[in-house]
Amino acid sequence: MLLRCRSAVPADAPAIARLLVLAWQKTYRGILADALLNGLRAEELTGRIQHGIKTRPDFRNRVLETDGAIAGGSVCCPCPDGDLADAMEIQGFHIHPDDQRQGFGRALMEYTTALRSLAPAPIAL
Repeated sequence: MLLRCRSAVPADAPAIARLLVLAWQKTYRGILADALLNGLRAEELTGRIQHGIKTRPDFRNRVLETDGAIAGGSVCCPCPDGDLADAMEIQGFHIHPDDQRQGFGRALMEYTTALRSLAPAPIAL
């Protein structure tokens, strides 16, 4: 199995949206209302994700691929907290439910946080 971490491109948006829906539905079932989770639609998120990748370079969108398929994604951006003005915030971090507990999250987190070398700053979660 080949793992590859890279910057997301607009064409990744549909796969990222599907990943987000599946991850939220698995992770938050029993915590959030079923109606909310069942109502999530990847098609409704795709445009927003594409737009963000195209227009917000300060939001560092990353993906993890396994054998060419997107299995994880992260978003790191400037922290909005005034006390942490020089920090980066991990705003989103998801691993496909079928790919969890295999070290993929660790690989993506290492890649996501290693990018601090491009703009050294503390990381906030």
